[in-house]
Amino acid sequence: MVSFAEYQTINSQYITFIDSEFYPDYLDEAAIIYGSVIEQFTNLVNIANSSAELLLRITEIPNPSRTQLLRIFRKYVSPDTSVEMLKVKKKIAKIIEDYGNRFRNIEDVKHKLATRSTPDEALIAILIEYKNRGQKGYELTEAFFLWFETHFGSAYLI
Repeated sequence: MVSFAEYQTINSQYITFIDSEFYPDYLDEAAIIYGSVIEQFTNLVNIANSSAELLLRITEIPNPSRTQLLRIFRKYVSPDTSVEMLKVKKKIAKIIEDYGNRFRNIEDVKHKLATRSTPDEALIAILIEYKNRGQKGYELTEAFFLWFETHFGSAYLI
């Protein structure tokens, strides 16, 4: 039986590549998709009197915009909270109670936003990576099942 270590010299033959776009080639698409969301976030920041109020305002916006706004909120205001945690509207008051003391001050958020370019290429690059997160895993899984069915489908059923 061949040991796993013996494959080390030929391991490059066993890597499955799924095509990916090169940076910064996808920024034009990202700007189209996320430019208006960043603008909406900026508008919400400018009318909010506190970071807690900003979060409350975001939770009143319907999806899919709300989730994108929560992702930006997390980056600018509260890196300690996950977007999944922030998605649960009925828990927002408790999140503010538990984490609000760690939120970045709204005036600092306003200042940081004002110093960024329009569109903020770093932020739109991060947001588009969220959009495609997990996709390669699905593609690889599908490729495996197609290969398996082609080679072993007559003998095995998955």
